Amino acid sequence: MGLMKKSSYQERNTIARELYQTFAQELSEVNFRIDETIGLNSTNPVTRASLREIRSQLSQTIEKSRHIRQEKFELTPREMDVLIHLSSGASVKEICERLFLAQPTVKSHLAGCYRKLGVTNRVEAITAAQKLGLLP
Repeated sequence: MGLMKKSSYQERNTIARELYQTFAQELSEVNFRIDETIGLNSTNPVTRASLREIRSQLSQTIEKSRHIRQEKFELTPREMDVLIHLSSGASVKEICERLFLAQPTVKSHLAGCYRKLGVTNRVEAITAAQKLGLLP
């Protein structure tokens, strides 16, 4: 019975992850298209101002959705800190120094990130976090 519940949870989490990835990708695409349109309409100040307002609203929506996705995948603020530093190319030792944490603590946070994102290594973790829009 316990195995069935775990499998069901993993299946739901996989489906949710895929939905969030699609959502984040679509928002990023819309944001890119708005930037592109602003560039094409750089001579019309009214259009440019309207598009910038839309982009501002979209950026706020993306930021709000990032917090929702973080909560959905239950990443703690410290796990997010470690993941952000990891995505900048920092080693475990460098993350320890930057966040004033012991090496076992950083490794524990990384293990939590891997488990919650359903990945097995740092490259997969960064890729999944980017696809989910979790990284700034």
